Amino acid sequence: MAKKRLVEKKIKEATEILRKIGIPVDGMAARRQHRIALALLALANMRPDTPWEEASVFEGPESWKLTTRETIAFWNKNWGEKLSSGSYDDVRREDFVYLTTAGVAFAGAGNPNASTNNPTRRYGINPDAAALLRNFGTSAGDEAAAEFVRTYGALKQRLERERAAMGVAVKLPDGTLL
Repeated sequence: MAKKRLVEKKIKEATEILRKIGIPVDGMAARRQHRIALALLALANMRPDTPWEEASVFEGPESWKLTTRETIAFWNKNWGEKLSSGSYDDVRREDFVYLTTAGVAFAGAGNPNASTNNPTRRYGINPDAAALLRNFGTSAGDEAAAEFVRTYGALKQRLERERAAMGVAVKLPDGTLL
C-alpha cells in the first residue's frame, strides 16, 4: 500500500510540473495525463522513491536516455504498468510529443541524426529543464518553472495561437464575412 501512495504522489508531482510549464494536461483524459507524467518520470530516470534532486538530464553520450521500447520496460518494471512493447509508437506519438514540443525533452539524444522511426532513437531530458525538475517543490523550482516558460513559452499558449492562426476569412454571396 505504501508503494501505491508513492506512485500516486510522484505522478501527481510530475503532472504539476507539466502544468507549471504550460503543457495543457487539464483538458486531457486522466489516462493521457498519467501517461505523459510517466513519460517525464521515465526520461528523468525517476522511480516512485527517487527524490527530484536526482532527476537525470541528457548531458552527453553517457547520460540517461531511453528508446520508446525501453520506456515501456521502465514503466512496467518501476511503475506497475502492464504495457506491451508493441505500444512503442504510441509512446512516441502520444506521450513524448508533448515533452519534445514543449522543450522539456528532445529526440535523438546521443544520435541527433536518427530518423523518427529508427528503433534506436533515444529521448532525453533537456539540460535546460534540470533546475525545473531538480528543484521541484521549492521556491527555486517555481522560479525555474517560470524561467523555463520565459525561455520556451507555454505549450498551451503556442497550441492555441497556432489554431487561431489557421482561420480563413470567407465572404458569403450576401456580403457577410465569416
